[in-house]
Amino acid sequence: MVRDKDYKKLDISKYVEKSFKNSNEKADVDEEKSCKCEENKNLFQKTLFFLKNKNVRNFILFIISLFISLIIGIFIGYSIKKRVFILTPSQSLKLKNISLQQDLFLGYAPTPTKHEIDGKGMVIVDRRNGAKIAYWNDDFQLPIASLTKLVSAYISVKYWDVDQYLTVTQEVDPNLESSAGLKKGESYKVKDLISALLIKSANEAGYTLADHYPGGRKMFVDKMNEFVSLLGLQKTYFFDPVGVDEGNVSTPYELSLITRVVLQNETIREIVGKKNLEIEEKSGRKVELKSTNELLSSPYFFGVKTGLTLKAGPCFVGWYKDPKNDMIIVLLNVSNRFETARMLADRFKRG
Repeated sequence: MVRDKDYKKLDISKYVEKSFKNSNEKADVDEEKSCKCEENKNLFQKTLFFLKNKNVRNFILFIISLFISLIIGIFIGYSIKKRVFILTPSQSLKLKNISLQQDLFLGYAPTPTKHEIDGKGMVIVDRRNGAKIAYWNDDFQLPIASLTKLVSAYISVKYWDVDQYLTVTQEVDPNLESSAGLKKGESYKVKDLISALLIKSANEAGYTLADHYPGGRKMFVDKMNEFVSLLGLQKTYFFDPVGVDEGNVSTPYELSLITRVVLQNETIREIVGKKNLEIEEKSGRKVELKSTNELLSSPYFFGVKTGLTLKAGPCFVGWYKDPKNDMIIVLLNVSNRFETARMLADRFKRG
């Protein structure tokens, strides 16, 4: 409490001045806030007026639509690149009324036309350089049935003298497995066994080649897996030498790489192009081999191998060669495999 005698000594002018200054500052702040509110209100009114303009509104909607389309395009492009489609490999791909060039394949095809493909995976590559010409689910791992025999034949032709005789180790029931009618105990040249394996798709020929390999059938299959591993293939694996085991799997693209290597062998190239061949057992019995490849009757098709099991479905590896083209066509689980292969060859060939 200030006493009366001290009151007169107090200089209150500075308190008054300070109070007045504070009042002025508060007024300035209030005025500034009022100005900002007015400015925001004016800005909002101008923006609202601006948006009421039809041309401006349409332009903004166009920009938004363009941005959304860009995002969708990037997503679709990424999906196509990775081949991440709604349909899974366990589903049959029924592609009706599509443009192959625009909607399905990436290649150097002429003007697109409409076709239907019923299958789970395919690829076309240039045999000379391995470049992809067209593909669909080419990296899906699928059962490959008797396409397995391409590797069995290659291992055999590389290991044995093709004129060496081997004794048939096992007969098969033609009602259950593919057979050429070779009898247990008969002796055939390695080249004839390979011919029976690739032309007639004879399982007994494959078992015989594998059983005579050092270490037997297991070591032969191990050698097959070693071969594809050396090629750098990560989705191809074998459990038997002929493809009866549904665990024998690969992808269309990896099969195309295998086929390119296998066809470098002159003996195999010669065999897979034959529609019919007669082989002779050591004692003189003759066996007629008729190819399972219906396209060998078509111009410019020179092989290579067919396959069929309940799980794998109809499979095919074809070799199409004309003066301007040299293509490997791989089809996995394609119901109309020969018609489809012929159509694709005509569709994607140069010239």
